[in-house]
Amino acid sequence: MNGALTYLLWTRLKNGVLRFFRKPSRLILAVVFLALIGFTVFAGNADTPEFPDYRDLRELCAIAFVFYTFVFLTISYNGFSKGATLFAMPDVNFLFAGPFSRQSVLFYGLIQQLGSSLLVGVFLLFQYTMLHTTYGIGYSGLIWLLAGYSLSVFCGQLTAMVIYTKTALSARRRRTARIVFFAVLAVAAAAVFSVLAANRDALLGTAVALASGVLKFFPVSGWLSAAVGGMLSGSAAPILSGLAAAAVYVALLVLWIARSDDDYYEDVYGITEQNFRTREAAKSGRQAAPSKMRRGSATLDRGRGASVLFYKHCLENRRANPLVLEPSSYIFIAASVGFAFLMRTEGGIVAGFAFAVYMRIFGAMLGRLQRELVLPYIYLIPEPPFRKLFWALAEALPKFALNAVLMYVPVALICGLSPAETAACALAGFAFDCLFLASYVLIERLFSSMTSKVLSMLVFFAAILVLGIPGAAVAFLLCGSGLILISVPFTAFLSLAAANLAVAAVTVFACRNMLAYAELNLQ
Repeated sequence: MNGALTYLLWTRLKNGVLRFFRKPSRLILAVVFLALIGFTVFAGNADTPEFPDYRDLRELCAIAFVFYTFVFLTISYNGFSKGATLFAMPDVNFLFAGPFSRQSVLFYGLIQQLGSSLLVGVFLLFQYTMLHTTYGIGYSGLIWLLAGYSLSVFCGQLTAMVIYTKTALSARRRRTARIVFFAVLAVAAAAVFSVLAANRDALLGTAVALASGVLKFFPVSGWLSAAVGGMLSGSAAPILSGLAAAAVYVALLVLWIARSDDDYYEDVYGITEQNFRTREAAKSGRQAAPSKMRRGSATLDRGRGASVLFYKHCLENRRANPLVLEPSSYIFIAASVGFAFLMRTEGGIVAGFAFAVYMRIFGAMLGRLQRELVLPYIYLIPEPPFRKLFWALAEALPKFALNAVLMYVPVALICGLSPAETAACALAGFAFDCLFLASYVLIERLFSSMTSKVLSMLVFFAAILVLGIPGAAVAFLLCGSGLILISVPFTAFLSLAAANLAVAAVTVFACRNMLAYAELNLQ
């Protein structure tokens, strides 16, 4: 790589470290982050029994394979539509126009993106307690799981970039690449399904055997999960073979881009500019114009007064996403159901429900209200502020209900709950979603000028802990005092649902004045 680009990488790294130490707020965040990691390590080691009975490590490798596969394929598939880029707008404006070879700029983007990919999966560091108590892995094993995830993201982005640059200008190439992509998936899925169908009495064992057997040859995710499995078990052969296969894959793609006659600058520029506009629109509370717009009904034909906000948001959601729920929600649903299946005998409904709620924290969001707050129209509706706030948030309630049915009902049934307990479990999950939404409303009301995403997440977690105390206290008191209605799980879930819904309603009502004064949000 060019010496000037090497100097640029080093200077960016050095300046990033200097900026970190010059801002006390970032130091505080680092201390809080390390404290949270320390707490997870302490909590994970505190409950270790004298004679632990850990589950098979191959199960964890199978879970990692499924996770890596979904991440890699999802990111790679972007190459058929919007593509992916390894660069930012400053790179496009200065490096693309500079006296550098295409190969040097490409390697600069690869190294830069590899560092960014390592930071994407930092949330995995907080899974130590569950992984240590269940599978007995240490923090070094968790670091290897994080490295495998980061490399899956990196390989997916590189694959998407190659697919886009090689097929964007040719419909025939794009059609051929799409056929090959889905053909490989279809063959692999058919093989897995046939083996599982033939061994229906031992699905878990068969799936683990497949993941540690023939599926370790599946591109990227199979190689990386095999390497991670070798790291966890101390076997050198899968480590060397998995990492070597991934390195050869990356080298071949890089060589293909560098030696081809196609000029990837033009394609990458369009993707980078689109991503930049999307991020800038998100910072200002706006939504970037999509490349494709689903039409259907063209105008609003329902709603009166503040309720028109609900129908407007529903119409916008239908046009933007025909799946109703966000794609990440389906990932969380699958992860929660899979975890409940694995823990149905050890942890039961307590572990399954807690994990599902934990997954939902990462899917919580304020929704389209955040975009309404930076526009003047919602303040001009001649309705009471609370009514406007309620209808602006109401778009999330159907999503919460659908998510409760798809996530908590299977979890409850897998853990052997009765129909009444299953309904109470789904209602409690719905109530937790409402509580998370109310937490975001509280943060928007009190900390609307906060610009740090990391600080916002920490405040969000603190708000969840504070607002969740009443529900946990009510459930503990009722079950501890013997006031049982039908059963202990039914009583606990029902009390959690009632308390969390009440706390969420009170929180939203207390924040109603955020729509009475536009100056609170139009900054």
